[in-house]
Amino acid sequence: MTQEEEIEFLRGKLAFARDEYRKLQARLDKGTSMYKQLRSEHIELKARHMELLAKQESPKRKNFIPPTLIQVKEYIAEKEFNIDPEEFIDFYESKGWHVGKNKMKDWKAALRTWGKRDNNQMPIKPKSKKLTEPIDWIKKVKAVYPEAKITGWENFYQMHPDLVRELNLITK
Repeated sequence: MTQEEEIEFLRGKLAFARDEYRKLQARLDKGTSMYKQLRSEHIELKARHMELLAKQESPKRKNFIPPTLIQVKEYIAEKEFNIDPEEFIDFYESKGWHVGKNKMKDWKAALRTWGKRDNNQMPIKPKSKKLTEPIDWIKKVKAVYPEAKITGWENFYQMHPDLVRELNLITK
């Protein structure tokens, strides 16, 4: 192959490469513009979705309305509780329909709790038995330490604070 033929051959290859490059560039530009278009549509859809969510009303809890005696009786009959409906209403009426410091939200839940307590499914915790009276302390000390000589409550408490603390732990 002569030098001129080789140059012509290379020019053809170069022209072909330029055409391929232009085609690829056009496809890339088209892809980029498609990407940009899809991205902008996505952003618009997301913004519209957020607007709809903001407009949508969240289900708010209605203000608490105390139940009537009939409603309480019907619910007790439905759940087969052994509860006096008047006692339930009177109890919460006296507290302004508050549970602790909070306004009651669901009287049926409160009634279910009463039903559980009534059926002994939820026992009420007994208060701790602390020895508070001097006589109780003296009896307990004599039971544990029969040789102890107790002349007076104040003296014993001052002379044996560790023992008092220990007895208090025993009686819990």
